[in-house]
Amino acid sequence: MSAYYEIPVYSSEFPILVSKFSCFSFLAHWHKDIEIVYVYEGKLRLSINSQTKILTSGEFGICCSGDVHFYDSEDLNCQAILIVFSTDFIDSSLAWPENSRFISSFLDHTLINNLNLNIDISHKIGCLLLEIADETSKKNPYYHIFLKSRLLELHALLLRYIPRNTQSKSRSKSYLIIRKMQDVMNYIHHNYKDNITLSDAAHLADLGTSQFSKLFKSLCGMSFITYLNNIRIAKAEEMLLNSTTPIIDIALECGFNSIRNFNRTYKALRHCTPTELRNTHF
Repeated sequence: MSAYYEIPVYSSEFPILVSKFSCFSFLAHWHKDIEIVYVYEGKLRLSINSQTKILTSGEFGICCSGDVHFYDSEDLNCQAILIVFSTDFIDSSLAWPENSRFISSFLDHTLINNLNLNIDISHKIGCLLLEIADETSKKNPYYHIFLKSRLLELHALLLRYIPRNTQSKSRSKSYLIIRKMQDVMNYIHHNYKDNITLSDAAHLADLGTSQFSKLFKSLCGMSFITYLNNIRIAKAEEMLLNSTTPIIDIALECGFNSIRNFNRTYKALRHCTPTELRNTHF
């Protein structure tokens, strides 16, 4: 799995990231922007706010602002497209509803059939996403105008055809739990070098260690210590591949208390040693 920061960094003046992939695994993360994934071949495992589903061809998932989500599909093969975009470019009168969620984050075949739609919304959205990817890749003249028009059409299709549940976020118990876990994940991302314990994380979430462990694994798909180690390993890989810093210094810089612990953890998660990774790169 690769770590993904909660603040998307857009490469141009237009707020959108687009990627096609065949195998996709990202750690649990969240951001204020919208993230949509569409599977056009094979299968993809996606978890959003503790609900996990394997999406198949023609299905897609929608992560709204603040949703904690992760991908874990190392045992699956798929062809899919993912976009992350900010809704800032949309006129305020048409903005993404702030206090509502779609009736499901997973628009699968069963839900689409139950909605009795008179259009093939899955196919239409899939075509839009592929057009967005094509425009982003080719960057033909005035492609930003085409991107904006496609995103507006995507936005309109979702709001018109997919029902939503409106609720007060401040009174939602599940939302408050998610907010606590967001705080913990943010803390880990900024303090992974330190000796962070399970008790520290549980205290930050204002929960007992047992309850915290269960909630964290449900939301992130792995234990707290495994998540922390994944973050540390991802940071270490950046240094291994982009510097000549001695491996022991990298281990200590990334929060491991010994080179032995670093090597053991790295091999368990990446199936090779840090030295082997560096040797294949340089």
